[in-house]
Amino acid sequence: MASLKLFDIDIHNLSLKEYDYQFDIDDSFFASFEDSIVYKGSLVVKVNMSLHPGVIEMDFDIQGTVVITCDRSLEEYDQAINSNERLMFKFGDENTEISEDIISITRDTHRINVAQYIYEFITIAIPFVKRHPRFQEEANDEEEVKLIYQSSTAPAEEEEENKDSEDPRWALLKNLKNNLN
Repeated sequence: MASLKLFDIDIHNLSLKEYDYQFDIDDSFFASFEDSIVYKGSLVVKVNMSLHPGVIEMDFDIQGTVVITCDRSLEEYDQAINSNERLMFKFGDENTEISEDIISITRDTHRINVAQYIYEFITIAIPFVKRHPRFQEEANDEEEVKLIYQSSTAPAEEEEENKDSEDPRWALLKNLKNNLN
């Protein structure tokens, strides 16, 4: 297991300017996270940190590959990861997540550990449907067939649903209204 302390970025007494950091991610990094969907990989994470009054901006550039399991064949394959993410840290009264990309930290915070953020950015970059490269062309063909089928059947299905979902009381009222006119 990798020591996650290697992912600490010291922010205490830094000047208001930009700083660059680089982290090399390997299998031991993923072993540090319980129930990880990734357990093998080789990535380089470059972090550009900009300090401003009251705010710290971090831009993460993540490049490399992870080994994941194909949903269809259960074979392992290398999945390329190419991700750019941004986080902002604002100084406030407590340590809390304001939104998914803005985090409040207290003024007495001396360092920020970016390991969890890097892990989350990597896992978010993995496709929802994991397909071995040899199934990629098939996957594209299947998606095209689904789109053609959906576009040809959608209006008929909607009409049918509307007929089935019409409340009989409304039908009686419509008939009554039509008879009055």
